[in-house]
Amino acid sequence: MGTCIPTHALLSALARRVEREGYVPLESDLTSLLALGIPAEEIAATLGASDTEASRGALAALAGVVARRGSPIVLAPDGLPTNVDDSVIVAARENFTRHDWVKLKGFFSPTLLDLVEREMPDSGFAPKSHGELGSELCLTPCALTERLMHLMNDPRLFDVVDRITGCGTIGCFEGRIYRLVPGTDHRDAWHTDMVMGRMVAMSVNLSGERYEGGELAIRSVRTGSLLASVPNLGLGDAVLFRLSHELEHRVSDMRGAAPKTAYAGWFRMRPAFADIVAGRASF
Repeated sequence: MGTCIPTHALLSALARRVEREGYVPLESDLTSLLALGIPAEEIAATLGASDTEASRGALAALAGVVARRGSPIVLAPDGLPTNVDDSVIVAARENFTRHDWVKLKGFFSPTLLDLVEREMPDSGFAPKSHGELGSELCLTPCALTERLMHLMNDPRLFDVVDRITGCGTIGCFEGRIYRLVPGTDHRDAWHTDMVMGRMVAMSVNLSGERYEGGELAIRSVRTGSLLASVPNLGLGDAVLFRLSHELEHRVSDMRGAAPKTAYAGWFRMRPAFADIVAGRASF
């Protein structure tokens, strides 16, 4: 008769190998632990406890495994699913921690994208100036912007964003649909967005055509060095990125002929969305 080894003893044994031998777990090691029902967050905490090169390699390997296994974070017209896979959160958090941004593939569901296409009037865009920071076209308030405002201010989404970014308690999300047209004066200057309790920013691609330029760029305030250039061309894909006094960002200049349309905004510490709805506060 074989010996039955407790599930968590296998995880402990693997953690000892990582710490003492510098062993970087194979995909099969990590897949076996997940198959045993050990939460991905617990595996990450245990293997990453030693903070060595091997443990960092283990976390990177785990992020890859869980990214291939987990269900995506998808926002539908009826809101965010209550059963977002923990493994997806772990993979997203790992990328966000390393790079200050993470892409959420297919964040707007096909049904939500269909709704946006039906309800977004081309004639509803008006010029919007941000002074020295730039200019764009912005969709004037309508039924669509009202619907998206309520979807994005779902406490379930706030919880997911906090678990990915570690930003803390979120009071509200403030967003707008904007459009950048090539060959115009539309532009976006370097800025931090560190005002009005903003903690994390998000941009969702709503462009019907493939556009050129319009990439998120992130640089160090201290050195001016470019840290990331993030294209986001998948319809419905979202980029979630860190806001900090140490980081500046901008959208690169547009090229070609097709415009860029996106739903973008900020997860803010305050005010509480309930206060906004009740008329006690405003964005």
